Amino acid sequence: MNNKDLHTKVHAAMYKLIREKGVASPVEVLIEIGVLTKEDYENWRFGRIHYLESVCRINLSKLSTIMHEIRVYAGKHHLKPSWSAYQKWGKGHSIRLRFSKSGKDQIERSYATHYVSQTKAEEAQKRHVFQKRKKDLVKTIAPCGLICGLCSEATHCTGCRAESGCNRAAVCYQRKCTTEKGLKGCWQCKDFPCGLDMFSKEHDVRLVTFVRCAREDGVKSLAGYLLHNQDKDIIYHRNPLGHTGDYDGLETEEAVLELLRKGK
Repeated sequence: MNNKDLHTKVHAAMYKLIREKGVASPVEVLIEIGVLTKEDYENWRFGRIHYLESVCRINLSKLSTIMHEIRVYAGKHHLKPSWSAYQKWGKGHSIRLRFSKSGKDQIERSYATHYVSQTKAEEAQKRHVFQKRKKDLVKTIAPCGLICGLCSEATHCTGCRAESGCNRAAVCYQRKCTTEKGLKGCWQCKDFPCGLDMFSKEHDVRLVTFVRCAREDGVKSLAGYLLHNQDKDIIYHRNPLGHTGDYDGLETEEAVLELLRKGK
């Protein structure tokens, strides 16, 4: 392949990878244009090949041209560079794989740099922020299913899990019971629903449903549902004084679960 052919093939491969995955790596481009076979790539990943360039079906000068064209395409289309560590597959100690014959840091880093579309990068950042929010919210979910982190009093109350949090913590049956049993929440209890205190028939079905959701889907999923809904204006506490929101007043557990899981 001459340099013109390489330009065309590399740019076409980058376009295809970005369109399909939102991210492209030099190794993927080499496979896409037929310079590297998947079999040789896997053998390299398992440490059977000393360095990747030795099994590329093109000389080092042409490889340098390919890497240049990858950077040209990335710059032209405003792709974000992201370095990735390539470790040996399989059992044993973690070993950093080598790409080039020379082993120079600049060349090694160039091969290990992935290029991400701005849209993909923004989506990844949003996922990261959301996961952080979800992790933080999980820590505030009370044993009984109250979501202290979304409570209208959250700005000055740290929740019942904190020593100086909810003023009802000392007399809460569910908190006392789970503490004695060494449980994080009622969703872990074999006696749920016990029908006592916060789970009595006099109370709204919301709390017992939240705990049921944590039991069936996991407490992280419960937090995720609540945050997704909060972002869609399905609010935990719309009435700060009455401590009521969109999950209150529903007649059945199924209705609350549908609102949680589907946002409807």
